[in-house]
Parts: sequence; C-alpha cells; structure tokens
Amino acid sequence: MSEKKRDAIEFFPPPALVAVEYEIYHFLNNFSQPSIYRGPPTPEREAAWEELTHAPAVNVFMDKLPLLNKSAEVDWVRSPEEAGGGAAALLEVVHQLHCLSMLRKWSYREWYEEAPLEFDGSKDLMWDHIDHCIEILRVHLMCTSDVTPFLAIRDETAPIGERADFKFMHKCRNLSKLKDWMWDNMALP
Repeated sequence: MSEKKRDAIEFFPPPALVAVEYEIYHFLNNFSQPSIYRGPPTPEREAAWEELTHAPAVNVFMDKLPLLNKSAEVDWVRSPEEAGGGAAALLEVVHQLHCLSMLRKWSYREWYEEAPLEFDGSKDLMWDHIDHCIEILRVHLMCTSDVTPFLAIRDETAPIGERADFKFMHKCRNLSKLKDWMWDNMALP
C-alpha cells in the first residue's frame, strides 16, 4: 500500500468519531453467565438482538470517499440530498454485530419455527454468508488484537485443574452513544 493511501486510511476521521465516548466496562463472561444475548432464541432475546443490530445508514460526503480509498466514480447507494447527497454507509460495528447474530442464529437454527430471513437463498449462498461472517470477525479480532490479560484460577474440580476467569475490565466505546449519533445523522433507514 502506498504511503499516501496508508496515511489517508490512518488519518481520515470517520464521521461518527465525534460521537465516540468511552466507558469502563466490566466483562462478566464466565461460562453460564446470564445475559439477554446468550442462549436459544426467545422473543425477548430476538428483540434484544434486533435492537442491537438495527441502525440506519449515514452519509459520507462524496469528496471524502478518496480518503477511504474509494472512488467517487462508483455508483454507490446514495443518501437523499436533504441528508447530504453522498454515499450511504453503515458503520462497520453494525456489520460485525449482524455477522455475530447470523452465526448465533445458525448455531440455534433448529430452535426456530420459521427460518430467519438471513437463511433465504441457496445452500451455497448460505455457506458463503456464514464464511464471510467468520472471516470478517476474524479479521476484526486480529486487527484490534485485544491485549487484555485474562487469568486462570486453580481448580481441582475442573477437567484440566484450572478454570479461566473471563471477568475483566475494559475501556469500551459506548455503543448506545454511537447508535444515537447514527439515528441523529440518518441518511437511510
């Protein structure tokens, strides 16, 4: 990658950056830790995931596309003029959460009375979608490479004599604030 392209990617401030707020978040994620997002589908769980993954597209002005290494000559889906008239874009976090939900639904596919909309299409298309989601999450995890240490507790009752302690602190972006910004800056629903 050229120096110019690398610099553009590194230094282009994404429009949503103005909405980024950080919070200290205590991960409570030991095995069997209760969470609305864990477990087989229920109406409440599906609603929680829908709320998590649903967000509108926002406007990216056409003159900013080269800073994303994108050409303004491409026929991008456009925002209405009243929303800025640029390219309509989802934030990548929305895509990643969609992929996580897709893998969750696939894992629990036998629990659904009716197949989720994401499962429409050929079997090959379904596997392509699943593989795409696995790949995007792998790439994201490697790109962000969380270096927070997690520890193990000695436990003679555990199968290997120890158990991981997945409870730890993180400094996280506040997704609710980002989603508020997306709705306030909606280009397409």
